[in-house]
Amino acid sequence: MNKTIAPIIALTVTLTLTTDTKAQDAPKSYIGAGVGVSKSTSDFDPKPVEFFVIGQKELGRFRLRGIAGIRTQPQLPTLFQEGMAGHSQDGYEVFARPEVDFSLLYLGPVKVFVGAGADYFRQSFPKEPGAHYHSGLNPLGAVGVTFKALGGLHRVAGTRIFQEFKVRDFDYVSAYKSGGRLTQLQHKGTLNPSYLEGWRARYEYMRPVSRRFSLYFAGEGSYYKYKNFPTRTFGDSYYQRDGAWDFQVGGVF
Repeated sequence: MNKTIAPIIALTVTLTLTTDTKAQDAPKSYIGAGVGVSKSTSDFDPKPVEFFVIGQKELGRFRLRGIAGIRTQPQLPTLFQEGMAGHSQDGYEVFARPEVDFSLLYLGPVKVFVGAGADYFRQSFPKEPGAHYHSGLNPLGAVGVTFKALGGLHRVAGTRIFQEFKVRDFDYVSAYKSGGRLTQLQHKGTLNPSYLEGWRARYEYMRPVSRRFSLYFAGEGSYYKYKNFPTRTFGDSYYQRDGAWDFQVGGVF
């Protein structure tokens, strides 16, 4: 996978260093796409490749933003699959993150904003018996800054990932043999009961190449706290904590 992404990173750095952007400004409204890599501290050491689309529409002091894509592996497989290593490696994940920002104040060249949105993900496990997918939906609150420097536009944001919405059609049906050994566990529905929450820091950089095209770079780190699969089953109060990192490159128009 590193061999796949390395040429993309090299091309991005080369274009960034050699492009003359003195007369160009990063677009206020845009749409684009790209590729990225992800890694987390979750069990099974997932390193998914991700493909994404991104867009923004500026309306006065408001900005409607969004990113969506697919990962070749779930970023947090233990969120639902603790103890099922054979299946956790075989899934994939779809994600979407719509947001709205509001420019709160201006400090010279620096624009301070606040924002809100939602973080949706859907993990699919085709080889898992019973339910084949699980989803989550978390509200978001963010604060950050944007500024121009080094020939491009920078955006830095800190985000609170609030505990996921409680509205869900999720049910467990369990059966146990003597000794408390789990023999059957079926679950249905979409949104998960993992009590997932956390924090995220994200950095974005756009460097214009022409009047209609800009290179796009982003990196983010997330901290998650949640109750994993067997913990919820047996009623334990133990929370699992994991970190995750994303690196993305692409282009926007």
